[in-house]
Amino acid sequence: MADMHPEAREFLEERTRLGVVTTLRKDGSPCTVPLWYDWDGTTVRFFSGATSAKLARLENDSRITLVVSSEMDEELYRWVSFEGRASVSREGVRELAVALAERYAERQPDNPRARELIRTLEGMSEKYGRTVAFTPERGHCMLGDDRVVELFQA
Repeated sequence: MADMHPEAREFLEERTRLGVVTTLRKDGSPCTVPLWYDWDGTTVRFFSGATSAKLARLENDSRITLVVSSEMDEELYRWVSFEGRASVSREGVRELAVALAERYAERQPDNPRARELIRTLEGMSEKYGRTVAFTPERGHCMLGDDRVVELFQA
């Protein structure tokens, strides 16, 4: 994979934000939902319930897009979009779910429901969840200057 635009990397690393994932229904229409995600510099990962509609859509068509956008309290409007083909597995789902819950709970340290969710996920059986992963094939970004550019530079 080519190098990621350095400002996009900084944007993704500076703050925990929700991702918005789009999968395709059988008729080809998009279905978009917000979720917690992980980006390790190579692969996008998130977890889902084993019987979720999202996984059924990915089984039918593995194409996927994840968008991460700045939030309303940020001065600049920026976003990053990843596109690829997803794979689904049972591997590491509990560890991923707990790690994401802990990371996102840091944004709400006084929320007792966040701690309760972490404890629930720590006890989750692997049979109830799935890890979804994809290595972006392409992507785009806008980094505060109203220009959409390629995310990955040759």
